[in-house]
Amino acid sequence: MKISSLFILVLSFFLLFGCSKEVQKDELRNFVIENWSTSIGAIDENNLNNTDEQKYSYTLYLTSETGMLDDVKEVRPIFGDNIKNKIITNDLPIIKSADTSIEVQGYIIFDAKGLTKVEIAALTPFFTEVQIITKDNSEYIVKLNILKLE
Repeated sequence: MKISSLFILVLSFFLLFGCSKEVQKDELRNFVIENWSTSIGAIDENNLNNTDEQKYSYTLYLTSETGMLDDVKEVRPIFGDNIKNKIITNDLPIIKSADTSIEVQGYIIFDAKGLTKVEIAALTPFFTEVQIITKDNSEYIVKLNILKLE
């Protein structure tokens, strides 16, 4: 019963909050986040009964209208106050470069002890901005367009 309820929560979260059709840009380098998705669930298949800690995973795709992606060193979400104090583990995002985009995958483990599914969902969105650091240590912030259905 808990597994199916957790699956429904993760699926609902993904469908309601995970994807955005509008393009986000920064003003200087024309970085664009074309697509992104998120999910919340068990840490792994061996910890399905542990509801005290949950895993929040994200994937986003970064492009640049100027084509300047070679000098991107780091891309990481800026987590909001609603979740920042609950983060147990903040995984360093994995960056996979292609010719025209960068795929960024990462996750956090957060403390969900005592929280109901509704209370966890109320903490979203966990992040609304992404920090981009280039090889010359220049920093850019790209805002995500969050579609939240009420």
